[in-house]
Amino acid sequence: AEVLVLQLGIQALVRANQCPYFYVLANAFTCTFRASSIGGYEELNAMIYPTTQGLRDILKREDIEFTMPLLDENEHSSELFTKKTLEDIKIGDDEEPERWLETMGAEKSEIKRLQSSQ
Repeated sequence: AEVLVLQLGIQALVRANQCPYFYVLANAFTCTFRASSIGGYEELNAMIYPTTQGLRDILKREDIEFTMPLLDENEHSSELFTKKTLEDIKIGDDEEPERWLETMGAEKSEIKRLQSSQ
């Protein structure tokens, strides 16, 4: 019960743009909730990864809009899941965390501060 109250409080902070994002780790997936001020979106949004065909089918049935930004546009349109992994995407180990933080909307000054505190 305490976890639910805590999660609802965090969600309220994200909706009010008092907290830029938070994430939930589950056994099978991770979900990152981002405030509307992050990443150029007009509304609160969530990124779920990895996804399954079953999850995407449920989202469609519930008329929940979603995109798959990592899906290669050159693949056949009938293929709903790309098998690319981080190993397939040639990103240096040192570069990846910075790019991820930038895509989450973190400012470069904040990224540098985080790096210097490690």
